[in-house]
Amino acid sequence: MENYLIKPNTAAQSEELHRRLKQFNQAFFGSHRDYSLHIEIDGMMAAGIVAASTFSTLEVEYLFVEEEFRGRGLGAKLLREAESRAAKDGIRYVLLNTYSFQAPDFYQAQGYRQLFQVSPCLGPYSQFFFWKELDITVDILTLVRPEARYAEQVMDCREEMLENGDDFDGCAGLRKAESFSQWAYNYQHPKNGAMPADVWLAIREKDGRLIGIMDFRPQLSEFLLKYGGSIGYSVRPSERKKGYGSEMLRLLLPKCKAAGNDRVLLTCDKENEASRRVILKNGGILENEVPDEEKLLGPDGTGLIQRYWIQL
Repeated sequence: MENYLIKPNTAAQSEELHRRLKQFNQAFFGSHRDYSLHIEIDGMMAAGIVAASTFSTLEVEYLFVEEEFRGRGLGAKLLREAESRAAKDGIRYVLLNTYSFQAPDFYQAQGYRQLFQVSPCLGPYSQFFFWKELDITVDILTLVRPEARYAEQVMDCREEMLENGDDFDGCAGLRKAESFSQWAYNYQHPKNGAMPADVWLAIREKDGRLIGIMDFRPQLSEFLLKYGGSIGYSVRPSERKKGYGSEMLRLLLPKCKAAGNDRVLLTCDKENEASRRVILKNGGILENEVPDEEKLLGPDGTGLIQRYWIQL
């Protein structure tokens, strides 16, 4: 029998073993694609995610937010961005695990399902394994300014929303407009103390179809701060329940930051689960709930408006 010694690893030796194992696995798994990302604030890495895909699955190895930057939605923003990039590449599933002292509730809020739990695992702490199926059916959208070439589509969308009895959230007064030109003039020249808004159309790239309309108010009046928020949006009725709302908001947030905002406010009815999910997927943090004193939610509302902030 050969003589051998068992010795502690150096950091370099551990790294070399990791490299050899990855090389061995690659013979079975094939090449992988890296989806690791980080957020930098004032030159400091405030948060980061380490994730890579194998076959049709994205494995999240680490997701970490520095303590001073927690509570701003950075973790949700990074996870959502990694998921979005992976989904566009055809990745269908995400796997990850976390401990009870970390963030199992956070992942469930992001739409993850618990596969199983090891309890106890390390001392008094449990380990949770989560899984999520990505929506790879969402087509690529582009946000564009309302130009005359979209006039017919905008007015068709208006008719569709009127027939559906919609509230026209985020449509910058489209309900009352008799024509595209009147609508464009009205939102570019706000009256009666209305706050100026940037208006965007969400266009599906593959066929040029108008999917929805959004508006963003860089400045908040007292009313908007309490009830309306910075951003409103509507997906036309025929294109709902396809994941477009989340994608539209994701695309708008960088434009809000470019306009000089550090954070944006979104509001919704307490029981509007669809809107709540859209906000949470994009890193929304609930600040509070306020009574709907202005009856904005109508007779079917809960009477409570939830206020969420998204850190940009």
